[in-house]
Amino acid sequence: MLQLWDAVEADFARDYGIDLRERLEHMSWRRFSVLLRNLSPYGAVAARAVRLRDGAAADDRQRAAAFFEDLRKGGGE
Repeated sequence: MLQLWDAVEADFARDYGIDLRERLEHMSWRRFSVLLRNLSPYGAVAARAVRLRDGAAADDRQRAAAFFEDLRKGGGE
């Protein structure tokens, strides 16, 4: 997930209005992981993870959905 950190920061700001630079040290691991697993599948993390872009093929969208499903089940790094 560290290779995606800038995308994680961007999505937290966009999706939740949370600046991770200011709030991460005060956030529990559980809270962080819940929010991470529920980021938009069309945000920066998903785009970086599966190269999702405007007009992406259906299989790219399926890979994005699978990526977030795996995170929800605890399979993320």
